Amino acid sequence: MAKLVKHEGNNIDRLSGLPDSIISHILSLLPTKYAVRTSVLSTRWRFLSTSVSTLDFYDYENPSERFMNFVDRVLLFHNAACIKRFRLICGGFHEDVDAYRICGWISFALRQRLQELYLEIRIGDPRGMLPASLFRNKTLTKLELDVSKFVMTIPTKVCLPSLKSLHLDCLEFVDDDSVRRLFSSCPVLEDLFICSCLWRNVRELNISNPSLKRLTLNLFGDCGRLSHVVIDAPNLVYFKFYGTLLERYSLVNLHPLVKVDMRNLVNLGEKLVNQDAAINFFNGISNVRSLYCNDDLLWHLNLCNKPVPVFHNLVHVEIRRKCLRQKTGLAELLECSINLETLIVHNGAFGDLFWHRPEKKPFCLLSHLKVIEIYSFGDSTISPHCSGLGEIKQMAATFTRGAHTINSIFSKPTIRKYCSKGSSCGDTLREPMKLEAEEVKKKSTGGHHDGSCWVPHDRTGIYYPKGQEKVMADVPAAAGRDTQINWFS
Repeated sequence: MAKLVKHEGNNIDRLSGLPDSIISHILSLLPTKYAVRTSVLSTRWRFLSTSVSTLDFYDYENPSERFMNFVDRVLLFHNAACIKRFRLICGGFHEDVDAYRICGWISFALRQRLQELYLEIRIGDPRGMLPASLFRNKTLTKLELDVSKFVMTIPTKVCLPSLKSLHLDCLEFVDDDSVRRLFSSCPVLEDLFICSCLWRNVRELNISNPSLKRLTLNLFGDCGRLSHVVIDAPNLVYFKFYGTLLERYSLVNLHPLVKVDMRNLVNLGEKLVNQDAAINFFNGISNVRSLYCNDDLLWHLNLCNKPVPVFHNLVHVEIRRKCLRQKTGLAELLECSINLETLIVHNGAFGDLFWHRPEKKPFCLLSHLKVIEIYSFGDSTISPHCSGLGEIKQMAATFTRGAHTINSIFSKPTIRKYCSKGSSCGDTLREPMKLEAEEVKKKSTGGHHDGSCWVPHDRTGIYYPKGQEKVMADVPAAAGRDTQINWFS
């Protein structure tokens, strides 16, 4: 008992011993409703809770009137000279939050030299929510607007000299000129994110900004009247695009482009309707060095009847397959990537890898290609009548035979077999049964000469467990002393 009393006597309130600046910083990391609760501790804590530099409000747990009164009280007693971040999440379950009170809250934060503003609002009538002063602010560096059913009216004069990051989600613009005016009035803008916006009143999306470095553009869903996208960004290094191929694309001055991420391209029908738009799009990104895509891009390359531009600077390609296709344009992509050094293929979870051997070996296989990585074949749906494993062997053979510069090929096939209860292959499928594959390697110091170079003996086969049929034949080793082929089960 004596030890216990002594231990309790040594307890020290170390938190209260911290300087005000550190405690204030700790409180700024909490949602505002929790920071305010600390005011009951002492007079000192009451002062600190009213001087935090970050205000974070969300109303998903409170009725609208109670939430609005809480925000009013916090802002009434707030005395910080500067607000670093103001975040407001409201609506959803309670859509009757007053838009004009929201406008007053935002105006208050802007007067306190606000740096970052985050709005995620779902209310019945958002009209009048944004003050005009939002578009004429000298201190704002980051702006995120996620407001459904909101038509954003851009003032005639826009001045955002410090804005570096702009995120627009679920908004609707009034006309073409308002979009152009907003983007061109941000002289130091570096990051632009546009997602799920409505384009009922906009025909041309013009993104012209000399300082822009990173752009994410999501054109999924109904694009309304939007038919032309213009991107003029001479300093753009990262471009992520997913959505619908429109009628026209004008991508100019994208010379320093380093990375392009293109996924989930939408094209209705089995024919590429807007071939000129697709070619213009590919021309615009032809300077890219690293390309990340899924089989939608390959599908568009396969449908294209016109010459695809050559990607002279492209050295790295990573492809993630996601669904079943009769053909893909992987061979077409290799043919136009003459300086490719690294190719990574991730097979998807819902389809076999389909590979058609090109008429002639792509130039990159004979010159620059150094590394090929092929992953996750086993995530495919392989039935007794599917040809996925055969396609793997054909592709591996194409990559390895005659490819003198390849350093390594990696593959991780995990064999899965789907079968019905009544037959070997049917419409009604039960839960997949994973069959662990056995890796068998045969190596020797000998070799043979194939007429062009010395090929060491290095054969790898993937087999089902004892009693099951062999599902993959030996894969030929690549031509070249330094080539290494590894199959991992």
